[in-house]
Amino acid sequence: MAMTSAHKKTITLSPKTNTGVGNSTTRAFAPKASKGSMRTSMIVRAEGDKPIEMEPAAEVAKTVIAADPFPMNFNGFAPETINGRLAQLGFVAGLGAEITTGESFTTQFQSHPVAFGFACGLITLASFMPNMQGATEYTSNPDSVITSGPFTADAEKLNGRAAMLGMVAMLATEYIKGGALIG
Repeated sequence: MAMTSAHKKTITLSPKTNTGVGNSTTRAFAPKASKGSMRTSMIVRAEGDKPIEMEPAAEVAKTVIAADPFPMNFNGFAPETINGRLAQLGFVAGLGAEITTGESFTTQFQSHPVAFGFACGLITLASFMPNMQGATEYTSNPDSVITSGPFTADAEKLNGRAAMLGMVAMLATEYIKGGALIG
């Protein structure tokens, strides 16, 4: 729709008058003033000489540089990497302790909360160590490490996912059985 002179308005502020020039007058209403205070009013008029031109969204989107998300974001690399590493360590340590002591996984978590918290902190700290030391060849992201052979970032993710499923399966089995699976 093209703008005609009938659609154009002027913005002016006048604290002393409430009369307008042109085809519209708007009066701003304020709360009633108490006795002894000065009462003022304001008139607002709008006029647009040129329509505002905006860039199409596609052009704006091209200018935005896609950056890696923050490592600890939901879509960052760190949550799955750290949880996978903790699950690998926890599954092997928990299974070893269950074989030697006969304690279930839940009993181990309950009996040794300091060891569990220390392991979580240590693995998290170690996962970010390359960035903390200012490494230039690679970052904390496992995908930044050039590898060959069986020890790749994809293998670590797969092993971490398997360990997480193993932990859940072990906890569910021990819950259903009512005690330790082995022992």
